[in-house]
Amino acid sequence: MSTTRLLLLFAALTFAACNYTIKIKDGNTAHERKQYSTAIPMLEKDFGRAKTRSEKGQLAYRIADSYRNTGRDEVALQWFALAYQNNYGAEALKGQAYTLKNWNATPRPKKCSKTSVSRSEAHTSTARK
Repeated sequence: MSTTRLLLLFAALTFAACNYTIKIKDGNTAHERKQYSTAIPMLEKDFGRAKTRSEKGQLAYRIADSYRNTGRDEVALQWFALAYQNNYGAEALKGQAYTLKNWNATPRPKKCSKTSVSRSEAHTSTARK
């Protein structure tokens, strides 16, 4: 009987812990909690309000990191460059290089042009003759 109560108490506490969420009110907190999609608009808003270059560099880096972690590498590259321009330092270049490396390694569908289609059609039509 005692182990059953203990097991039920443990299950109830585990369920309650999983359902507890914290309201995120700023982009830095969202970024720290790895809620990157939530962080992006908040951080971009903060970037527009930033007064110093170092503050803009820090925010640009967090924005770039958020975009990279959501799979939007093209936009992340622009923000990493902006972070470096705003004196964030070598870490911005490192993030940019890492993003470029992963972006170039990602297979993308090839674009077909009319000339490549007509060449393949010509090849099959000559093969049939």
